[in-house]
Amino acid sequence: MKRLKVGFLIDNFEVSSDVFDVVKHVSKSDLFLDPVIIQGYVKENIKTSIKCRLSRKVKKLGWIGAINSIFFTILLRLIKKIELKNLQKNFPNCMKTYNLKKISNFKKLSVEGMWSNSQLFLSFSESELEKIRNEQLDCIIRCGSGILKGDILSLTKLGVLSFHHGDNRVNRGAPSGFWEVLNNDPSSGFII
Repeated sequence: MKRLKVGFLIDNFEVSSDVFDVVKHVSKSDLFLDPVIIQGYVKENIKTSIKCRLSRKVKKLGWIGAINSIFFTILLRLIKKIELKNLQKNFPNCMKTYNLKKISNFKKLSVEGMWSNSQLFLSFSESELEKIRNEQLDCIIRCGSGILKGDILSLTKLGVLSFHHGDNRVNRGAPSGFWEVLNNDPSSGFII
């Protein structure tokens, strides 16, 4: 049986313990060749002043919408802090990160993705796609942010495996799972 060659598309080399475990599993399995780590599409972190961000929110949403958005952000951060403490008690590795650059000797490939104006969608130029195509991957596993668009989706024989929290047919928007709990839905979903 032919061993599969898998590429892991990551934001940067600092990955969660979940991603690290999957990469480690693939590297040790007889079913796969050594994985290729594809890095290079992290969003630019542009720092803006609070005054500028508030002004932008008010222009976009109005005063009531801006206050609502700020309240929602504060509430979300509070919920995350509370959940994180409980999560770390039960799962001590949940927030642990690993640097694949330091740990692994897998082939590493840097590409530069192009973000849409909304900062939600990610695509790649033909020259960047060619770098990935030259690796002759059977499959790409997306382990980062952004919704992939364009030719990257059909670049490999088996396509791209991408996991999204929540079922967009029911609820859209962060945080995943929040709306299902708030609405007392009997279940939550995800998309692969």
